[in-house]
Amino acid sequence: MAENSVGLSLPLELEDAVIPKSPYDVPGVPGGPLDASDIDRTSVTLSWKVPESDGGTPLTSYLLERRDKKRTMWTKVDRIKPGIKTYAVENLGEGNEYYFRVSAENAEGFGAALTTKDTIICRKPPEVPSVPHGKLRVEKLTEDSVTLSWSKPLDDGGETITGYVIQKNLIGSDEWIDVATVEDLKVTVADLTEGQGYLFRVAAQNLVGTGKFLTTDETVTPEKPLDIPSPPIGPIEVTEILRDSIAISWQPPESDGGSPLVSYIIDKKELKYPSWMRVIEIGASHTDYTVTHLSDGLKYLFRVVAVNKVGPSEPLQIHDYVMARSPYGKPSAPQCLEVAEITKDSAKLQWEAPLQDGGLPLLGYVTEKREALKRGWFKVVSVPADHTSVTVGELLEDHEYLFRVMGFNAEGQGDVVELEDYVRPSRPIAAPSAPTVSVVNVGKDNATLQWNKPASTGGAPVIGYTIEKKEGQNPNWEMVVNIDQYCHLHTVHKLLEGYEYVFAVSAKNKAGVGEKGISDLVVPVRPPEKPSSPIGPLEVTDITESSAVLSWQAPEFDGGAPISCYHVDRCDIRYADEWIKVVKVDYGKEKCTVRELHEGHNYLFRVCAENEIGFSQFLETEHAVLIKSPYGPPSAPEGPIKAINITRDMVAVQWAPPSDDGGSPVMSYTIEKRESGRHSWIVVGHTEVDVLTHGVTNLIEGNEYHIRIMAENMYGLSAPLESLSTFIPKRVLEYFPFQTSWMQEAHVMANMGIYTVQNMPRNEYVYRLLADNPLTTTWEYIDIEMPEILLKHLE
Repeated sequence: MAENSVGLSLPLELEDAVIPKSPYDVPGVPGGPLDASDIDRTSVTLSWKVPESDGGTPLTSYLLERRDKKRTMWTKVDRIKPGIKTYAVENLGEGNEYYFRVSAENAEGFGAALTTKDTIICRKPPEVPSVPHGKLRVEKLTEDSVTLSWSKPLDDGGETITGYVIQKNLIGSDEWIDVATVEDLKVTVADLTEGQGYLFRVAAQNLVGTGKFLTTDETVTPEKPLDIPSPPIGPIEVTEILRDSIAISWQPPESDGGSPLVSYIIDKKELKYPSWMRVIEIGASHTDYTVTHLSDGLKYLFRVVAVNKVGPSEPLQIHDYVMARSPYGKPSAPQCLEVAEITKDSAKLQWEAPLQDGGLPLLGYVTEKREALKRGWFKVVSVPADHTSVTVGELLEDHEYLFRVMGFNAEGQGDVVELEDYVRPSRPIAAPSAPTVSVVNVGKDNATLQWNKPASTGGAPVIGYTIEKKEGQNPNWEMVVNIDQYCHLHTVHKLLEGYEYVFAVSAKNKAGVGEKGISDLVVPVRPPEKPSSPIGPLEVTDITESSAVLSWQAPEFDGGAPISCYHVDRCDIRYADEWIKVVKVDYGKEKCTVRELHEGHNYLFRVCAENEIGFSQFLETEHAVLIKSPYGPPSAPEGPIKAINITRDMVAVQWAPPSDDGGSPVMSYTIEKRESGRHSWIVVGHTEVDVLTHGVTNLIEGNEYHIRIMAENMYGLSAPLESLSTFIPKRVLEYFPFQTSWMQEAHVMANMGIYTVQNMPRNEYVYRLLADNPLTTTWEYIDIEMPEILLKHLE
């Protein structure tokens, strides 16, 4: 503009905008490749070349960075002077893999970086393997070969072991001869000379070379190997069986294994035991043996093993168990033992000979006695075989005795025959005295009687009891039953409920029926019992996340006694048959609430009634009941998802509330995004329940995004509402070209439509207006034109 005393002229303005910028540029990529050398456990030396272009201004430095293969972030190593193009990086982790990159810097900034093509592993330089670990072992030796084995070296030298070299040396020679190269840890060297001594050695190989050799400790001389003998020739023959011994025999083995037999080992095993027991080791000249110290009646297995100096053969075993027993038997029991005569201090016994003598002549009989109040039997007398009676004297009057008799032969005493009844030495017999009778149980149509033995048997054994009854005022006794002498308890059936009865019990012996023992008056009545089960079904209602209400009906029958209460149990079906008592309910309520249940668990329930007698059978639910809340998460928000604004890095979306809130008010919404080509969703924001729009920010212009929205109440998140198509952020309005020259004048509220610029220096200005969208961090420019009134004012 020109100026005179009147003022300034109109301005002359450039037609195009001028962008101030430096005439120089950042340097180019350093010359490659980025070489690595001198790699060891913790360091590496890197080298590179100068970039082809320095950007028009001298280089100021190189920036060297490293990145562990397992990480994504680059770490600064050092800033290096521009004249240095080699650098040793130290303090690296042994075994770790690294990437390195270097970039040149000038006054304009850093250029693009040169990066190593492959990862660099820090480790020592490879070398030959160490000597194989342990000893070089001889596993098998024949007349013309040897099998050797060894273990891997402890150190492979940093390279994979490719194989093992095996060499041999003839004793008396200094030359080592290669015989094999193998990959395994075992080798068989063939074509050896029987009787010739050898040494062998082995060394591991890798790509670097061959390691140190491991040599056998002793001279190896091939010779024909000895072996164990073959099993003795069978079968094992049993030549004699007695009650305490069994004789067996066998044949020598077909092969002695190249070494003479030195012995035979004989083992035995009882049927009831799982393990074998050594019997004896006998000389090789014997092929039979009698095994003694056996137990009569037990079954045995036998086996024989041949032995030479190498060791024992496989065993020859008898096929079946053999029982040790005598070929003869003991006599059977004498027949028809009875008491022929009784006095006050003796008893005469008589019997008949046994039916079987065991195959040996009968030698005699043994008589034993036992007092009634004692357990032990005592020998009384032994008589020859031609005597079939004996008088036992020195007995105590009115004491009871039992007697038994057994025959014997050379095998021992046979089976016994025992008197069934006690013998009481006494003077002449009489009828028994009256038993003492008591009534131990009364039912609605029966009564159970119990009685003791009579105080006096009358001098003869009791042979039975008679039970009689008398009904009401009837003076006559009615026979009920006759029972044997061993019974002292009896239940009388077919009685009339409510009628009066009296019972009598009489003992009998050879002298006749004794006095009556009279019971108390008996009136049959039905006794109380347990109640019947509650009436079903057992209903489960009002289920929540931690409780359920049970209901049932009272039992049909209370058992003759009032029902006091009900007992309720529960069972989590994950713990089968583990019932837990949960509540006790008063009779008449027939309903209860079971609490402290676990949501998501399945339960069975049962209930029983109780009276003074006991518990009824349980009434149980027919199926397991799932405990869960009647409420749940809401349904998905209503769609579709609409884009109400799109910028270069933001998409503002809108949706509608879900149709079903799940029984609980919606509290908020969660918004997630997913970039096309990726599988994972990322949470980008939350809104209050009354906000149905959201701006998804920090997007990359031109990329495609999926967006989904979920509603949430106190029971969780709904299923997602997902966008039907992708959203692509893009620029709507271009930036004003003079952005580096603009200065902020003011920040005004959205409801203001005009702003006055005050205190303007005399100059020429251009203004722009930017709108701030509350759903995004992006400012959008709004084109404005200079009002006519302002142009006139400026003129």
